[in-house]
Amino acid sequence: MSKDLNERKISSLSRYTSLARPYRKSQHGSLVNEEVLIAKNSNLFRQVGLLDWAWYTPKGLGDALNEGTVADYYTTMLRDERSPPNKWRDKYKETDLKSSYSARSGITEWVTEGDSI
Repeated sequence: MSKDLNERKISSLSRYTSLARPYRKSQHGSLVNEEVLIAKNSNLFRQVGLLDWAWYTPKGLGDALNEGTVADYYTTMLRDERSPPNKWRDKYKETDLKSSYSARSGITEWVTEGDSI
């Protein structure tokens, strides 16, 4: 069933952008355009290298992929009421994980001193 759900999500996104195909499956969902991870079981996405999930609409994400504004769309949708709160109990762990993920993917937003890009 999960395979069908992944394919339906990609098909829905493909109506708004040709950049949704090809895609590849990952442990957490579908990796689109090597830049966006779409969650397996919900309408959530995140940029590769970032840990917080945000709500998306196929049209909104498709338009962002077409225009090259995925980072702006992600930031906007993090504040959307449908997005999960992404509250971390352990702020040190949050900073550490976000920093290491950012460093690996080349996103400088969360990189802290001592990490290398």
